[in-house]
Amino acid sequence: MVLLAAGGIQSLYAQAPGIGAWESYTAMTSVRSIAVRSGTVLAATGGGMFSFRWGTETFERATNTNGLTTNDLTAVGLDTRGRTWVGASDGAVNVYDSAAGRWLLIDDIRLSNKIQRRIQRFRTHGDTVFVVSSFGVLVFRTSRWEFGDTFANFGFVTSPDVRDVVVAADTVWVATSLGMAAASLHAVNLSAPSSWTIYDTSEGLPSNDVRSLEAADDTLLVGTLGGLVIRSAGAFAPHISFNGASIKRIIKHQSGVSVLSVESGSVVVSEIGSVFGSRTSLPATSAFQSEDMARDKSTGTVWLTTTSAGAAWYDGSGWRTVQPNGPLSNQFLSLGVDDGGTVWAATGIDNGGRGFKRFNPSEDEGKRWRDFTAATHPVLIGNDYYKISIIHDGSVWVSSWGDGAVKIVADSIVRKIDTQSIPALGTTGAGSPLFTVTGSVVADLDGRLWFASYLTTSRMLSRLDDDTTFTYFQNGYTSGESRFTSVAIDRFGTKWLANSESMKKSATGLYYFNENMTLPGTQGTGGWGHVSQSTGLSDNIVLSIAVDLEGDVWVGTDLGVTIFNEPSDPRIRRSTSFPLREQTIQTIAVDALNNKWAGTKEGVFVVSPDGAQLLDQYTVANTNGKLLANDVRSIAIDHKNGIAYFGTEMGLNVLSIAAVQTSRTLERLALGPSPFVLPSTDPLTIRNLVPNATIKILQVNGVLVAEFAAQGGGRAFWDGRNASGDLVSSGTYLIVAFSDNGEQVTTGKVAVIRR
Repeated sequence: MVLLAAGGIQSLYAQAPGIGAWESYTAMTSVRSIAVRSGTVLAATGGGMFSFRWGTETFERATNTNGLTTNDLTAVGLDTRGRTWVGASDGAVNVYDSAAGRWLLIDDIRLSNKIQRRIQRFRTHGDTVFVVSSFGVLVFRTSRWEFGDTFANFGFVTSPDVRDVVVAADTVWVATSLGMAAASLHAVNLSAPSSWTIYDTSEGLPSNDVRSLEAADDTLLVGTLGGLVIRSAGAFAPHISFNGASIKRIIKHQSGVSVLSVESGSVVVSEIGSVFGSRTSLPATSAFQSEDMARDKSTGTVWLTTTSAGAAWYDGSGWRTVQPNGPLSNQFLSLGVDDGGTVWAATGIDNGGRGFKRFNPSEDEGKRWRDFTAATHPVLIGNDYYKISIIHDGSVWVSSWGDGAVKIVADSIVRKIDTQSIPALGTTGAGSPLFTVTGSVVADLDGRLWFASYLTTSRMLSRLDDDTTFTYFQNGYTSGESRFTSVAIDRFGTKWLANSESMKKSATGLYYFNENMTLPGTQGTGGWGHVSQSTGLSDNIVLSIAVDLEGDVWVGTDLGVTIFNEPSDPRIRRSTSFPLREQTIQTIAVDALNNKWAGTKEGVFVVSPDGAQLLDQYTVANTNGKLLANDVRSIAIDHKNGIAYFGTEMGLNVLSIAAVQTSRTLERLALGPSPFVLPSTDPLTIRNLVPNATIKILQVNGVLVAEFAAQGGGRAFWDGRNASGDLVSSGTYLIVAFSDNGEQVTTGKVAVIRR
């Protein structure tokens, strides 16, 4: 495999990961650059890189968690020694060295002071790789593994966007947005503008916007946004069959020249047998847009990039596209994990949504992701689905910004509630009577569902009493106020209502409601109450609400959190979290140890159950780029499997964590890895423990090796050492776990191999 580090990608679900193992899932639909070698297609996308092996029709992926510096890729190329070169929008260059089995980083461009650092293309000439960036061409000597000259001062009045480079007859030709520049390859100082000659429309180019260059013997082919021209014997001449065509890429091959163009809005791939030869074309297509092309030397198959459908090729009867199974977009604005471990994600509002999606890690690699859009499921009507609600009866509700909410059971949409359904939700605002913005859906202590609504003139809070009946509640504290995007219910049955989303903020404060009017001070308002910044709330913009394992209500605002330690009377016993002060708390998740995971614009903060201590923090910087973005919009935790999911607008992060759901009774122990090979950087993990369990490690003859308390969250970890701190010898060891009262005991065994 030419793409990945030795061993290929290790899926998080293919083996038991160590604590702290990262994975990224990103959309790889937008292919920016493409290369082909030995039957394998390499595609640089906005979500990382994928390879497609034609013979086996298999995919592999490379992202920021397994070799790449960033996922926002813009170029891919191959050098003469079998290495794969990948460039990014920020100037990062990663090189996969198949001989060494590792990724290498060339960071000079990314760390430069240039404003525009995008890598446009790689060109190979002997042991030299020309790295084409937006600001110029950099010469990289692979024999020395270092940069040499930089060509950036070509003599244009303003700095152009550099697009391509080629060497023809000892002349370096550079394509830019302002024309072409040429210089002798043997010039003393190619960094000096005086070494370069500029060519533009005054010299015969049909357009100054030059996109692609190719050399054929002593002839230069120039692709512009106005057509294809040939330079031969010191003069430019148009190839008349391409007049007016927007030329995207030219490739010289053994039997002729391939040309990618856009003509009358359609993508066209043409072949010319010789430089001035006649033109034959594959059927044009408007099914996708394309900016780059590659040709398989062994088969002659031409591969194209597409902006939204992966990689494309013509199979003799029509154009086909391929892309790895994955999300269609990188937007993960809301997340939830259902009882089976399936992840559900919603994408956006105000015409920015792409429907919703699900990720089932127990499925085969090619079936894990499924997208639900208006195109695939017309019942959705639109794609602005922005809120996930997990109901622990096997169902999932997904709420939209305008089209109501849908119920999912077993991967199928089984119901929709909107303004036209029975029962019906209220209409949002004074617009279309069909338009209704639905907030989250939550089950109360009796199993009845509550629906929050945003900016409805009535029906602000709706309780589903049976299959066909809603009971509606109006705001009794502030008449007409209904900016409600999320609802959470505490153990007293009180509904706590958020007013904002990260992209749609309202400074109306926190409302709470208990229809039984049991909350002090709410008898005169029909059970409604309100807290604002002036009465103790951290900020009036409320983005997130969570009820923790002790019953405390955590309210995330634009300026930190407010914790209601006595939710039976929201007017008293409030506290805050010092580590989260002044942070924008966009989401809050509670793990099995009652720690809080807060998604902010500055990464993920993990705080202690009372919020007083910062236990951990994840940022792009301190994870060495593993976290996709510091702006974390959503967090969901799979307690059973010990996985934290972070949703961003650049994709989904998956992090293996230690805190998982504890068992109420001791079950059969789950141990891994087995055999346990020492020394090891990862500990032996012991699962299925009750809270406060104690672990004993014994030899088979009953001799005690080590004893310790389980670290919590239903797991314990053994580092392979005895009570003296020494690594144990090879052999079989018994693992005994017992509850703190000694009434529950279970055992397991593991083989240890000492190397």
